[in-house]
Amino acid sequence: MSNHPGFGWNSRGIEVGRKLPQGGVQRVRATPKEIVQQPSGYELESVIYALCLCVGEMIDMHEAQAQVLQNMQSMRQLGGSPSKSLQRRKDSMFVHLHNHTEFSIADGLFAPKKWAEAIADAGFKGHALTDHGNVGGHLPFYKAMKDKKLTPLLGCEFYFVDDPSEKTVENRRSSHLILLAKNYDGYRNLLKLQALSYEEGFYFRPRIGLKWLKEYHEGLVCLTACLGGVLSTEVWREFAANDAGTVYKGLEDRFKLLYSIFGDDLYVEFQGHELDEQVRIQTEFYNRLRNLPGFQHVIT
Repeated sequence: MSNHPGFGWNSRGIEVGRKLPQGGVQRVRATPKEIVQQPSGYELESVIYALCLCVGEMIDMHEAQAQVLQNMQSMRQLGGSPSKSLQRRKDSMFVHLHNHTEFSIADGLFAPKKWAEAIADAGFKGHALTDHGNVGGHLPFYKAMKDKKLTPLLGCEFYFVDDPSEKTVENRRSSHLILLAKNYDGYRNLLKLQALSYEEGFYFRPRIGLKWLKEYHEGLVCLTACLGGVLSTEVWREFAANDAGTVYKGLEDRFKLLYSIFGDDLYVEFQGHELDEQVRIQTEFYNRLRNLPGFQHVIT
């Protein structure tokens, strides 16, 4: 277990949002153990974050799991099950294209089979699986979805750098890129990229790069991912350059580069998590990319 004061089951605590009886949220410090023991008293993201920290520190999760099961009713009130959140779009044709199971370490909480059950209960016809950097959940997800007579969409949220052969501290930081297989050839390319990311691109994380995307993009649909996505990264770089008094413009060029590879299979991803940073980034997307040739968007 880490000795870092901000991590671990019995640490000094992390900054989280605690619900107030009269309404509203107060920022406080609490240990992961305190949060999981009384999940109804904290914001859902705080509960999930506490569990993620426990997993990330490789501590004994039995106590944590027991506490969660003991407080399951409270978790349901928070919307802490996939079926609860999925019901919000039960009557629409919406299909979730960006999702993580327990195969995304510290980023997904539910098993593929549980996802399939929730998807069926919510009335959806299909669902995508895009775990971080791996396709380990594909087989159980595919089988569970087929058992429910649902359409599984198989993909991966890859870690991306321009040149994964450059394994240096300066090139360590990667961005995210989602690829979805739209046919058999696409799935073969997805698996090829997955293999390359571990066999040749691995540096702290399994990474893919531009050369491989150009070679193995056929049959794949590309989404630009989240706040850590390939387009978001360019905007963050622009903000940092502006703060430093320099000029850097990379968003449009990066979009054009991706479009040159994927063409009409490229979609700019928009998400609605009510985060100030997300609104700021996605406003840049909309204002600067919407009039460019090939711009298409998708909501995840």
